[in-house]
Amino acid sequence: ALTNNNYIMYYHQSIMEHYKTSVDLVLNAALNDLSRVTEEEFVIERKVVSNEAKMYNSNVDNKFRRNAARQLTGQHIENDVIGLSETIDNFSLEDAKELKANFLNYSDTSYHITDDPLEMEIGVITKYILSKLNEFKKPKVFVNLYESYRKDIKKYSLKNTVEKIESKSTQAQNVLAFKFTDNITPKDYINLDFLIGYLNRYAPNKSLDYIIREKHGLTYNVSLYQDFGSSLNESIVYLVCGVTKGDEDKLIDLFKETLNLNNREFNFEDYRKYLKSKELKSIIGKLDQEYYDIYHDYPFHGTSLFKDNEELFAQDLDTVDLKLMEKYVDEDSVRSVLNKICSLINKQSYSLIQSIDVKE
Repeated sequence: ALTNNNYIMYYHQSIMEHYKTSVDLVLNAALNDLSRVTEEEFVIERKVVSNEAKMYNSNVDNKFRRNAARQLTGQHIENDVIGLSETIDNFSLEDAKELKANFLNYSDTSYHITDDPLEMEIGVITKYILSKLNEFKKPKVFVNLYESYRKDIKKYSLKNTVEKIESKSTQAQNVLAFKFTDNITPKDYINLDFLIGYLNRYAPNKSLDYIIREKHGLTYNVSLYQDFGSSLNESIVYLVCGVTKGDEDKLIDLFKETLNLNNREFNFEDYRKYLKSKELKSIIGKLDQEYYDIYHDYPFHGTSLFKDNEELFAQDLDTVDLKLMEKYVDEDSVRSVLNKICSLINKQSYSLIQSIDVKE
């Protein structure tokens, strides 16, 4: 299974002749109501999950970055997929059954199949899934915690401040966040996604990796990425980087310098070459059938990207990413997104958290 703040995905991979086993395993995991789980089984699994939380939280850099992201956006400390072991240890089987009932009562459930039409007639697996769904009964209706949460939801509020929090890290950890928009469109989502990849690694002689790592040697890894906020349309961009202690301010200066350099000297012909490399990577990647897993995420992306392009997804998965690129990416759109990022950063419309040593 794969879990994030917005959905749970149950999946199984197998060869085509075992498709019924794959379907059975996924549906049994996703749709059972936990009524056959014993207290002993539950306690054993709870201990596994508790130890997973302890493992992640014992990594000081990982813990700092996750906590910083929550603090930057005003979230509760436990608004985290990993969770805290103290909370997990007090989670009961009855709690689990109630949570699972809410999950099973939630109507927004989708099923995704990647198969080989040369091996089997199209629709056979879909028909089998539909026939198996009848075997699972809906649980008793509980108060839908998720719906209650959605009604009370508040947008992330970035404070536009620089804060320091203690960490035992041997590096100076930095997490910067800015809100790109409260309601991102499919066009901006695609362009921002591609542009972030370009700025991270591929802008010739002016990428974050080149300037911060190769030219100045500040870090082993610098990462800029897009994530969704409290609502799935809310786009938050994070910069995460650990540097030698004392280089924190230089990192932020170089980050701003890199963005503004790209904005001033943006060359769409260079960007075309980057898009061509993405296209070739996509084609090569599809030689491995596991590559198709990336499409299973699209319906959960916060924008209306999937709904707006349902016909493209239905027509041909081999070309849908290239068609989305062709539909949404153009010079004006890229420049607009880049200009907006620079404007936000230059106006210091961001929040920044940096680590300081733990006081003895």
